[in-house]
Amino acid sequence: MQRVYGIALWLALIVPAGGSQALAQVKVVENESPLTPQQTAVLPLLEQLQEAILSDDKSVFLALIGSTPALESLKERLADSATLYSCIIFNTTCVRSILKGEGERRTRLKQNPQQAAALLRTGQVFVSVRDFLEKHKGEMEVTFQNVPGPQIQAELHIPRRPDSADVLPPFGEYESLTVEFLRSDGAWKIVKLFPEPYQIVLSLM
Repeated sequence: MQRVYGIALWLALIVPAGGSQALAQVKVVENESPLTPQQTAVLPLLEQLQEAILSDDKSVFLALIGSTPALESLKERLADSATLYSCIIFNTTCVRSILKGEGERRTRLKQNPQQAAALLRTGQVFVSVRDFLEKHKGEMEVTFQNVPGPQIQAELHIPRRPDSADVLPPFGEYESLTVEFLRSDGAWKIVKLFPEPYQIVLSLM
């Protein structure tokens, strides 16, 4: 079975009078099988990940990602707010501007008109991960996927549409965010991050 456990995440960040942010509340809803110890261990990390994105806390966000050479290179790009990799997660206006600019450039140079049109169209509808999570605050669920090896793969998603298995999301939109964790040096770290929005954008560039 693909779905192991459903978890609804209450993503509302409560800001008390003192100004400090409380942790996002987690509501666990049983589905088919109890969580494994490994899945239980990464739940707080999923919560931290979402809170860091919603609060634009890049220091916490980057600390959750592993430290292989490839991941260190990715973290450098994520730390730079001007890069496409960072914009996809944190800044809708930025990523739309990049898509629009590239679409206009290809249109002007008459390079691949169909892809230029797709860039311009995506630049009108794409939203950052941060805005996606903000829009669906209180709706998000988690499905743990059965994957081989020591990794733990979690899919953050809005409630499934009845036709989601057969009908793709609307053009330029996504409905889920996959995160993969691997235990290294005694701690669980992210080794795969949000392929869904990255695939939409990078496939056009």
